[in-house]
Amino acid sequence: MCRGLPDHFTVSGVIREQELNKFLKAFNERNMDALYNMLGPVARVKFTREDIEKNFGSLVEYFGSIESGAYAHSELTASHGDTNVYVLHYTVKLSKESKFGSAGELALTIAVQNDDYQIYGIYLNANTDA
Repeated sequence: MCRGLPDHFTVSGVIREQELNKFLKAFNERNMDALYNMLGPVARVKFTREDIEKNFGSLVEYFGSIESGAYAHSELTASHGDTNVYVLHYTVKLSKESKFGSAGELALTIAVQNDDYQIYGIYLNANTDA
């Protein structure tokens, strides 16, 4: 795994905010290397840096930037042996330049194994109902 966590891991507010802030900074700076580097080893087997460039490059064009974000909730989606997989859900405020409204949803899929975690996936969608 990648990053050390407290002995009694729950997806703490510190981790939730840390990963949100990393994403917002990388996305708003259009830093595809930083977005790719957020992914853990398992995700890097599935996705190349070019995949990130292709997917997030077009999202930057559609959304402009993300002004802010707030943690909404998390859900345990799978357990395999000593690994639990959670999805952290955030509501994000999109810039005025967004072609798809003013709000969106960010989901970070995170795998926790013992005292470590890694990001399995990053998903960003517009909330067209907002």
